Amino acid sequence: MRELRGWLDRQAVREAVMESTAQYWKPVWQELEGHCELALAQAHSNRAPQGRKRDFADADDSSGGTWPEN
Repeated sequence: MRELRGWLDRQAVREAVMESTAQYWKPVWQELEGHCELALAQAHSNRAPQGRKRDFADADDSSGGTWPEN
């Protein structure tokens, strides 16, 4: 979690939104609290509109963004 926080700091991330799935969000929230502005979203309120699923297109990394190294 500290590595994630460090990576977000280096990317100048100041806001983060997490989905409240079971208990999985809590350790991430606790690590990021005080380092950036946090928001907790419920999956029900974030449902995609009806129609063709876009997950595959959304997962394409053609944006040239940088990802943390393992």
